[in-house]
Amino acid sequence: REIVPRLDGAMPMGADTVGGGAVVARWRMADGAVLTIALNLGDESVAFPAIDVLFEDGDPGTPGSVRVGLDR
Repeated sequence: REIVPRLDGAMPMGADTVGGGAVVARWRMADGAVLTIALNLGDESVAFPAIDVLFEDGDPGTPGSVRVGLDR
């Protein structure tokens, strides 16, 4: 409902590592919104970016946690 309608024409903005085992990836969607996915696959907590959260699993930044957001 929030992501799929914006996928056509989406472009990657890049990805960055955070700490030893987390990654934050961003895409510019067709309407200019920015989709951000932050995922911690490491063993230590990290700081996730502040975003308009669509979905979150786990305490933000803790091992195994994920945060998905769309900044419109």
